[in-house]
Amino acid sequence: VTYVLTYDTECTRKNFQYNYGFSLNTYTESNLFNLKNLQTKTKLALGWDVNYKFSDNTKLYHSYNYGYRLPSPHELYANTANMIGSSSSSLIDNPITSRDTLSQERQISYEYGINIDNHRLRLDFAMFYIAGYNTIDWKYDDNNTPDDLTDDRWVADNIENGANNSETGLNDNGLIWSEDYPSINTNGHKIRFSLLPKAFDGKPLLQRFSRFDISYIFLNVDKSAVLVNDVPEDATYRYISNYFRHQAVLNTEYRLPWNLYLGSVVRYEEPVVYLNPQNESSFSRFKIDLHLTSRFLFATEMTLSINNLLNRSYYDENESTSSNVDPEIWLPVRTINIAIKKSL
Repeated sequence: VTYVLTYDTECTRKNFQYNYGFSLNTYTESNLFNLKNLQTKTKLALGWDVNYKFSDNTKLYHSYNYGYRLPSPHELYANTANMIGSSSSSLIDNPITSRDTLSQERQISYEYGINIDNHRLRLDFAMFYIAGYNTIDWKYDDNNTPDDLTDDRWVADNIENGANNSETGLNDNGLIWSEDYPSINTNGHKIRFSLLPKAFDGKPLLQRFSRFDISYIFLNVDKSAVLVNDVPEDATYRYISNYFRHQAVLNTEYRLPWNLYLGSVVRYEEPVVYLNPQNESSFSRFKIDLHLTSRFLFATEMTLSINNLLNRSYYDENESTSSNVDPEIWLPVRTINIAIKKSL
């Protein structure tokens, strides 16, 4: 049973606007989650936003959020060919692979940005930092295993909190290990530039654009090393090890005659695994998706979509580092879809 108390408030004073809220959750049956190190059954999540309005067109903002996440049943009890939950009987019943169950993860995030909107163009720019503690992810494991488990598999695990600080000199490896230091540090920036329909007034061809957006996001993720016999070793994780370092997107929609709309999404994506110098055959992704929409009477739409127009081959994530297992999960190449939507 879970009891939840939430509170949210908003206050405006001259050019400042404040938003604050929190959520208090009490769990009366924590054993349902089989959690490790759950000192208290009452958990707090909170956050706030502060906005300063320079003018009718320009706004500065700051946001802070603190929250937590309990492991999902899949992360606890999964038992498939290549994914093993931390509390799966396949692990608990075998001393070779027996381990503690998962701890809850915590996250603290900060963001600072500026919004500009003059009814012709919109510009959003932000810088952010996220600290994750005991972050839950699927860790690649190729150790010797019982016969009922595959040689290469993912095991749900916490990325333990720690620090890698070579300047301290407190031990031979230059490491401080502390629960107060995040397991994951994420920082980056994002920018979005939009030309609004009013920007094309008086321009016969350009005024047919109903959407013209350009966005870019940069991410840098630094995770704690894993200590093996007091020696730091890097580990491979299913999601943390496969994020996008760069992603740029051009999103447009153009109004054609006869009530037709041509939309396009052009993407450039560079996953961090492609930056590995040992992976010389890897490549960045350049994708184009198109859709043509016809809007009929009676609130009916028919859309023809062509995804991955250039028929590029690419994979979504690095599945393993084993030489005898295909290391990638390949995604579909060019696909064509037709959809009809009617609003009632």
